[in-house]
Amino acid sequence: MRTLGTLACLSLAACSGSGESDPQLANTAQRSFAARDFTAISLEGPDTVEIRTGGDFAIEASGEPAVLDQLLVKSEGGTLRIGRKARKSWEWPLRSAGSITVQMPEIRAASATGSGAVTLDRADDFSGSVSGSADLTIGMLGGRTARLANTGSGTIAAAGAVDTFSAELKGSGDIAAPQLRAEEASVILQGSGAVQASVAGPARVALDGSGTVDLGDMALCTSTLAGSGSIRCAS
Repeated sequence: MRTLGTLACLSLAACSGSGESDPQLANTAQRSFAARDFTAISLEGPDTVEIRTGGDFAIEASGEPAVLDQLLVKSEGGTLRIGRKARKSWEWPLRSAGSITVQMPEIRAASATGSGAVTLDRADDFSGSVSGSADLTIGMLGGRTARLANTGSGTIAAAGAVDTFSAELKGSGDIAAPQLRAEEASVILQGSGAVQASVAGPARVALDGSGTVDLGDMALCTSTLAGSGSIRCAS
């Protein structure tokens, strides 16, 4: 595939009469970090993080050299913290984002603050949160509990199956988990956002604002509603 891609690029260059390389690709570097012994990840800033579970600890980052120079990656108290180093008063802020891939045996919690994004393949008994415009995507949740909290305008997306699902949303963001199945749930929503999940059992819902809660037609809800929002359950 790499050879085919190279040939395609060469053909395009020949047709356009230019053999110049993409300056963005030419200005991309890679860097490794040696942090280990963590079960949680905290992202602060504009970067993107992809988490792969099931292997030994490994951290790789790619991006512009200036961005990589400013990356702060350290393991502290069981949490891998990813952010930017303190900027000098005369330095311009870097607007470009880096891309970080983290491999780890298992993960229990992840948070994202700012405008970045975290993508996670799978987790059991997981707690996730976002604020600002950050996003969090979990491919497969399992175990007894899943706790998701959103206090911004971003989106938490998840699928899987758990015994108990807890969601707290404050703001205009979303907790979009229509493919997450749970036996029971607790949902608190304040604002104009939306919470979705598939609950087959009792659910407690408190909605204050114009948002929407949709737990499917098998959820047996005990709910309180203040505002113009809507709640969808079996009862």
